[in-house]
Amino acid sequence: MAVDARLTSQSTVSFSGIDANILLGGADSPFTVMLLRVQPGHGAPNHISEFEDKLFKVDSGRFRFVVEDEVLDVETGDHVFARKGAVHGFAAIDSVSMLTLVSTPSGHEKFFEDLSRLPTPHTPEAVSAVSEANKLLIVGPVVSV
Repeated sequence: MAVDARLTSQSTVSFSGIDANILLGGADSPFTVMLLRVQPGHGAPNHISEFEDKLFKVDSGRFRFVVEDEVLDVETGDHVFARKGAVHGFAAIDSVSMLTLVSTPSGHEKFFEDLSRLPTPHTPEAVSAVSEANKLLIVGPVVSV
C-alpha cells in the first residue's frame, strides 16, 4: 500500500489526559506519526520501549521529559530523542500542550489504540497487560511537574 504524501488523521484515540491523533502507522508504514494533545500534569509514565526509537517535537506549550537520568524542561520548537531501551517519560507542565511523536519502526499507534479501549476507571493491571502486549515496560509514574 502506498503512503500518501500529505498526512491526514487516520483516527483519534484518548487515554488518561492524552488525545492522540494518528497520522501514520500500520504494517505498511516505515514509522508512526502522532499528534498528542496533553492535559496539564498528564503524560506518559517512565517506561522503556523495547523496539522503538522516538523523536518528540514540542508544537505548543511546555513539557518536562525524563530520558534516562536527565530531566529536561522543553518548550515550543524543542526536540527530544529517546533511543529504544532508554527509560523515558513526559508530562505537560502548566497548560494543554501539543507534541508530534515520530517512532520507528511503526506500531506505536497500536499501544495508544489498545489503551483507549480499556474500561474506565482502568486498573494498573490492565495498563500493564496492554503495555506488555505492546513490548513496553512501565518503570515509574507519570513525570512529576
